[in-house]
Amino acid sequence: DVRRDEYNPVFDMLTYDTVNLQLNSYVLAVSLKQNTGLFAAELNGSFSHFDHSDVWEIGLFGLVYPLGNLDFYSRTGLLFKSSDFGEDWIFKQLLGASPAKDLWLEMEATAGDLRDFNERNAFVVYNAPEKINFKIEGNIIFEVGQHLELSLRYRYMQRENVYFTYLDYDESTTVSTEYPFHTFIGGIKWRF
Repeated sequence: DVRRDEYNPVFDMLTYDTVNLQLNSYVLAVSLKQNTGLFAAELNGSFSHFDHSDVWEIGLFGLVYPLGNLDFYSRTGLLFKSSDFGEDWIFKQLLGASPAKDLWLEMEATAGDLRDFNERNAFVVYNAPEKINFKIEGNIIFEVGQHLELSLRYRYMQRENVYFTYLDYDESTTVSTEYPFHTFIGGIKWRF
């Protein structure tokens, strides 16, 4: 239960009420991957329920290791997403390289309507209220010894917000504005 306070100007007093608030959001994800030498294929899917909205995703990815290891790799995928916002195709492309021992650099681009989208087996969920048109990420991953991994990630997203504006008392119009959204994420991972 959550307490809701509000000011009543008629009686010049503060009133409160108790509201029963219950959030039931969840994500279920599954992924199957088959390695065959320099190539790998991955099939994944998920079902999520956020704010009384259901989202289904199914995707197919192809991975390529041209040098036979993680010195250079690519992951390309196409996902189909169905939600209350409609149906959409999402394209993902990742390129990774290891220019030095224990150091990896990655660049990733994702295009499509990313509202209520989840990735990395539902580890990351984009349930922002506005539309996300695309995102670009850069990752630096450095292994310090056998147990410690440090990472720095930068994410640029183009978001789109739609709102109403009133021209006069009787007439309104819809305005759409696109804006950038930047995120820096630092990480420390310890493996036992």
